[in-house]
Amino acid sequence: MSKQTAKVIDEKATILNQDGKHLSKAEVQPRKNIATSAINTPVIVDANPYVQMIAVAAAQDVDVEKLEKLMDLQERWEDRQAKKAFVQAMAKFQETCPAAFRSRSSDKHDYAPIEEIMKTIRPHLAVNGLSVRFDTEFGGDSMTAICKVAHSGGYEEVSRFTCAIENIVSKTGKNVMNKSQASASADSYAKRYALKNAFNIVESYDDDAQIMGAPPETITPEQAASLRDNITELKADEAYFCKWLKVGALEDLPASMLDKAQKAVDEQKKARARS
Repeated sequence: MSKQTAKVIDEKATILNQDGKHLSKAEVQPRKNIATSAINTPVIVDANPYVQMIAVAAAQDVDVEKLEKLMDLQERWEDRQAKKAFVQAMAKFQETCPAAFRSRSSDKHDYAPIEEIMKTIRPHLAVNGLSVRFDTEFGGDSMTAICKVAHSGGYEEVSRFTCAIENIVSKTGKNVMNKSQASASADSYAKRYALKNAFNIVESYDDDAQIMGAPPETITPEQAASLRDNITELKADEAYFCKWLKVGALEDLPASMLDKAQKAVDEQKKARARS
């Protein structure tokens, strides 16, 4: 019996004979020059069907090539089971994890920073046997964040996001950040989106956000452009209008809220006409 086969038998199975008696390791060693009867064939109690085959093959002194093929089939079976467990864990995660709170603002819109997203998802990762880690790759003026999502069963999937390392220049022409600061900013941005894509994270203005699921259908680009034209015509603040609607940008507006947005614009137009 090879060391690899012995390891499978020792760690993954209970060894019994046909009468239900526990067998020692010595009793499942290959028997040379002795006819192997059904009574002496080891019985392996294991969910993996290939464990039994490997034990029988080892007991009957099957050649190494055939044994290696069985080992390969066993590993492929275990890989499929690990992926299945990963998919089930991700499904449970999606059922229970809330949307991330948009706790930070930029010049363009509000958003949930990576630390807010991690705070939101961490308890739901743990209960489902999931974990996250990041790697970073740099290439010229860009960098790539690699988000690796692993399950306790051994399966792992990867989400990547690449962004440019940009120098932000002030109105006076001076760099707002040095090269190291620009790299750190790009790193944080890329990790945030790699993480969001890995788990289909959605964001909310509600600190007590509802359970996340598939994002709602949004308005079309044409509808967003029409709303923007109306806002510009009214000389209104688009960012304030989006915050009132609880969206990061007009393009993120759910289709179900279009009537509400258009009604608000129409009322503003009427108010301007009366004044």
